[in-house]
Amino acid sequence: MTDSPFYETPTFATIEQLKTGKIEQVDHYQLTWNNFLLLTKYQNNQTFVLLNNGFRLVINRSIKQVLRDFSHTNHCYARCNIPYYEMLGERNPIKSYVAGRNRLVPSMGTNNAEVVYYMAKPMKMHYYSEQQQGMMLMFETSKFAINVMVPAYANKFQKILAQADEISHMHLLELREKLLRYGMEEECNCLVNEYFLHSELTKKAYEIKRHVYGYVLNTLYESLYGERMGDQEMRRLLDILFDTWKR
Repeated sequence: MTDSPFYETPTFATIEQLKTGKIEQVDHYQLTWNNFLLLTKYQNNQTFVLLNNGFRLVINRSIKQVLRDFSHTNHCYARCNIPYYEMLGERNPIKSYVAGRNRLVPSMGTNNAEVVYYMAKPMKMHYYSEQQQGMMLMFETSKFAINVMVPAYANKFQKILAQADEISHMHLLELREKLLRYGMEEECNCLVNEYFLHSELTKKAYEIKRHVYGYVLNTLYESLYGERMGDQEMRRLLDILFDTWKR
């Protein structure tokens, strides 16, 4: 296997740029949770793969076949994910492949030809670029680092990733409970999805802060006018208090 040209410039690439140039083609390749960063459609019945060492491959199989092979190879079956998505209460969620901290997440609806499946575990940061109209994904492994721009809508991208993180958290809770029953308390300390926990704590702190300010405003309003503030007025005041800073 020859060196990828992106060993020379591993700082930034769009998906289309990654697909250009000479890329090795194979009929089969065993993908695991730890040996690739992303995959997407290449041409008809072909799938482009960026490995975690910077090598690029085209597998001569459709993305649906590649994902099915990945699922079987890594024992990520329907029972490992679908019941958990049902618990989230979403009627038609866009499903990721999740096994604990391992998350293979689609960037958008899976029927979209531009969908990119990316590994969330080696992704160190992500943000929406207004200029590029897509999500910048920043990957880092022990062998390789690259920033990849993928087509995606920010809100949809974040929602799909957040659901995958929540299911990851559920898996780890189950594992934590089993280890506790087996007397392995020390091994439990690291069994969390830190991104999910951080998001939940931030959300909870924000809700508490809004409630406290609401109490203060209502108490003041009631002392001045003898009645509590209406719900609509309260929401408007809180929105003003917690609006983002603008120049």
